[in-house]
Amino acid sequence: MRNIEEGIDATLLAEFIDESLDGLEQVSELFVQLESTPDSLETIQAIFRPVHSIKGNAAYFGLLKTKALAHEMETILDLMRKGALSPTTTVTDVLLRGTDELKTMLARARNQEAETPDLDAFDRLVEEVTKLVTDEKADEESLWRALLADLQTGVGPEVLAKARQLAQFSATGRKALGETKKEDVESASLPGPAHELHSLLSDPDANPNADTVRHLLEECRRCAATPEAVQIANESIADVGAFADSIGLGDPLARDSFLDRLQKMTEAGAWGANDSQATRASIPSDLPKENRVKTVVSPSGAIEDTKSQKPVGKTMRIPEESIDVFLAHIGELVTVGEMYSHLHGNLTRGLDSARASIELRRVNDAFSSLSRSLQESIMNIRKVPMNVILQRAPRMVRDIATAKSKEIETQVTGGELMADKSLVDVLEAPLAHIVRNAADHGIEMPDVRQAAGKPAKGIVEITAVEGADEIVLSVKDDGKGIDRRALAEKAVSLGFITSSDALSEEGVVDLLFQSGVSTAKEVTDVSGRGVGMDVVKRSIERMGGRICVTSTPGEGSQFTVHLPKTVTTQILTGFIVLVGGNRYVFPLESIVRTMRPTVADIATIRGKAECVRHGNQFVRICRLTERFGDEHDGFDNVLERGILVIVETKRESIAVHVDDIEGVRQVVLKDISSAVSGGSLFLGAALMGDGTVALVVDIEQIAASGQSTLTGAWPRVPMTANSG
Repeated sequence: MRNIEEGIDATLLAEFIDESLDGLEQVSELFVQLESTPDSLETIQAIFRPVHSIKGNAAYFGLLKTKALAHEMETILDLMRKGALSPTTTVTDVLLRGTDELKTMLARARNQEAETPDLDAFDRLVEEVTKLVTDEKADEESLWRALLADLQTGVGPEVLAKARQLAQFSATGRKALGETKKEDVESASLPGPAHELHSLLSDPDANPNADTVRHLLEECRRCAATPEAVQIANESIADVGAFADSIGLGDPLARDSFLDRLQKMTEAGAWGANDSQATRASIPSDLPKENRVKTVVSPSGAIEDTKSQKPVGKTMRIPEESIDVFLAHIGELVTVGEMYSHLHGNLTRGLDSARASIELRRVNDAFSSLSRSLQESIMNIRKVPMNVILQRAPRMVRDIATAKSKEIETQVTGGELMADKSLVDVLEAPLAHIVRNAADHGIEMPDVRQAAGKPAKGIVEITAVEGADEIVLSVKDDGKGIDRRALAEKAVSLGFITSSDALSEEGVVDLLFQSGVSTAKEVTDVSGRGVGMDVVKRSIERMGGRICVTSTPGEGSQFTVHLPKTVTTQILTGFIVLVGGNRYVFPLESIVRTMRPTVADIATIRGKAECVRHGNQFVRICRLTERFGDEHDGFDNVLERGILVIVETKRESIAVHVDDIEGVRQVVLKDISSAVSGGSLFLGAALMGDGTVALVVDIEQIAASGQSTLTGAWPRVPMTANSG
């Protein structure tokens, strides 16, 4: 186990990880753009910046392998910036894999895990990235050789002399001439520590620190593969102090001395082993020790902070103006507190009840207005752009299109829309499943599309829009659409339905969300096993949303996700009811009407369930005591003695039988998932004004628990139907 005293505070580490991950999120989309516009220097620069930042800072936090990989990727990107390397599909594939690996390594670092548990796989990836540089250098060298050979036979000595002079400015050119210098030690042939030492000593503006140079030389000795190279490293380590105390390591003489020794180590075959240690980067120089904490790096690469073993929490970037607005409301809260204190003083001094009532209402109104403003303010602070997840879609589509030899264009709109961060987190997995299915199974092969009279290139369109009280995310493709017959046949084979069941169009589409149902004729590495869509549906509905599907054979499909604007808002307007002596809360937006039924209103439809007349149709009745098991005084056995609350779910209206209605009020929702048996029937609990607790009913689950068929909604029976 190796101790590194140049660690840093966990808060700074969290900021670095979050900033790096934010930058890398954009990189995948930029690579996809670069394939269509390979000459865009602006796009290359945008990719280069976050990778360069990671390369420059990772080692400071002890993330040596992250540093090594970022360095090799930066070298490739630098060649692309200079026009020396084209962003071919092969190059882009390797760099995208490198980007994914950087994300994974940073996420592991956040959780205090090893940067890369599979060292062999990591080394293979670094080798692939490095090979891109090596191959390019070889090509450049061959071009130099060919050019010089042509000039020797076709031009005069003056032109040839100028060409040879020009070649001196390039390391590859000098190699083509058969000349080498110590400056030509290339990153492709050096391990991380040797490259860092070479870069540090070659920079005339740097002021090398003795401890840093000594540490890098020790790392070079660790990588050395021959006794001669180890001896050179030992001599160099011993001389560091002498140079530092006399002329300083920044002096040209000292720099040249250590660069010469580095060259001698290379010539002595120091890097012949080039094992996993040889790929490690090192700690950057000249960072004040007083700002650092002790960090331990295990042989596997795991980071251990001696101050704390807790994983580093996520952070959020918040605009300064949002904080200013929030602080302004806090100032107003102090004023409201003073108003309450003044009212208390007046009451103590015997303020008459009429004036006290007026003043209390005034103060309460001010407090209510301020609490709403505070709620809106904190919700705005939590908002992030939808592009956080939308920008990942082009990369997903691109990877599938490349693997399946398809031509697919991705169109994304609505990335600038701001939404609650938890809402964005909820949408991430559903978006990934739906986009992958659209690209993998929805869009046909180019020849199939052309035979059907379509353009060879398919389109996956992703749109995010904001409604009055919800966020709507849609994924639309112009592919083959859903094969309803194949879907029904698959459901029959799995036993979900029988061949004699007559399913509506809605019922057939619902089969998509049953676990194991898939019409894919082959299983790929991204989809086809019939898993995922059921999880998508459950996660969306758990957050109070819904998902709709429309499809036209031969024209394509559209999946539309509706979610409330703020899924983390814990304040809701509740409709309070009494059942068996207990309070329950229904979300007010689900309430359609209330009624006291008569005997004439109630019927049993086709012997299946009790129903009540609602307008020109019957809706089924749900007795809550049958769901909750409440003790009851007899109201529930006589429907006419209670009240029916008509509620609208996503699929049908139902009539919920309750004893009484208490009223409407705002409540604060609390999570109870681990405290209440049968908790799936409840959204949570609410603390009432009198100190009691009321359970908040999940209307969707109540409706679903009473359905006996897969096809979903209870049939809305017209008044003319036989209700006997």
